[in-house]
Amino acid sequence: MAIRTIKAMENQPQQTNETNWKSRVWSQGDRAIAFASGGAFLGGIIAELPGAIVGAIVGLLWGYFTKTKPENKS
Repeated sequence: MAIRTIKAMENQPQQTNETNWKSRVWSQGDRAIAFASGGAFLGGIIAELPGAIVGAIVGLLWGYFTKTKPENKS
């Protein structure tokens, strides 16, 4: 019985920092893209090309590093 448990544990994929990073990028990527495009649009309206570049970078960072409340799945 113990041997089966050990073998089952060995067959499970190990989650590394790379997979954690990839899953975070995929889960937060849509929000980061939306904030970046909105920041580029507003920056472009206010200060043309330099504002669009800065707005896109700030929006991207804001969208990637902010957290949202998890949804209730009940």
